[in-house]
Amino acid sequence: EGQAMPAHSYILASSSATFFSQLHEEQPLHDISFLWQQQSSVEGREYGHIRWHLHVKDVPYIVLFHFIRFLYTDEIEISLDNVVHLLNLAHSYKVGALTSKCQEFLRLQVTPKDVLR
Repeated sequence: EGQAMPAHSYILASSSATFFSQLHEEQPLHDISFLWQQQSSVEGREYGHIRWHLHVKDVPYIVLFHFIRFLYTDEIEISLDNVVHLLNLAHSYKVGALTSKCQEFLRLQVTPKDVLR
C-alpha cells in the first residue's frame, strides 16, 4: 500500500476506453477498484503537467504492475495466483487482448482430470 507506479496517461488512455474516459472526458466513468486524484504540483512546485494518483483496492501491487506493464508491452506473466485479478482488471478496463490471454491460460489449465464431478 502507498507504493507509486508511474505510467503515462497517453499509454493508459490509448489502451483502455475506461482509462480514456477517466483521464479525458468531462464526466468520467467511475470504477470501484480505482480512485483518481488530480494534483497539479509535486512537493510544492508547479511542473506544468498534471499527475494522477491511482489508489488500488483489493488488487495486489504485483498484479497491478503486470497489468500496467501489459499495457506498455503486450506481454504478461499469467499464473494461477494472478489470473483472476488480471481477468477482473482486463474486464473492468476493457482490455480485450488481456482478457483473451487470461481466458486462453484458463482453458489450458482446466483439464477433465482437474474438474470436480
